[in-house]
Amino acid sequence: MNIYEKIEETSISEDKKLDIYNLHKENQINPSLVEKYGRLWAIARRQKKAADKNMKVVYAEMEKKVRIDPESYGIELATDSKGNFKTPTEPTIKTAVTLSKEYNEAYEKYLDACQEEDLMDIGKDTINDRRSALAEERALFLSGYYADPAIPKEFGDKQLDRDKGKRKRLVKKSKENK
Repeated sequence: MNIYEKIEETSISEDKKLDIYNLHKENQINPSLVEKYGRLWAIARRQKKAADKNMKVVYAEMEKKVRIDPESYGIELATDSKGNFKTPTEPTIKTAVTLSKEYNEAYEKYLDACQEEDLMDIGKDTINDRRSALAEERALFLSGYYADPAIPKEFGDKQLDRDKGKRKRLVKKSKENK
């Protein structure tokens, strides 16, 4: 399995990590991560739109059912002075629809789709932040931030003198111990 196939199986917490010792590989992977989370966000957005449409359809169907048979949805029909039944008011119909099981199930699916879209949007933003961090790490590397420390010449010479003195003392002590 190559690195691009592995990308599809990873989570956002794995994808956002940077390996500063393999910046060349991270640069190659990043466009694939942008594509992955862009695609996932587009899918989530489409599912949200479909859930929104479904919720509106369910609302309209439930509204029609309530208008046809209001008593089966708990609406008591009032009568006028002549004994004729009055039609239910619009707020009463709206309340009956929003309290119905079918509408609430559709609304929950819509909320789930909204949450999924928000999570994928966060994923897109995280990968964008990763791109910025990668650029900053690249700049640090190019400026020598990760290079071995350099010792100024005057300190280096003093250390060499100290080391020579220690070696002489160690050799002298070893000769005396024999």
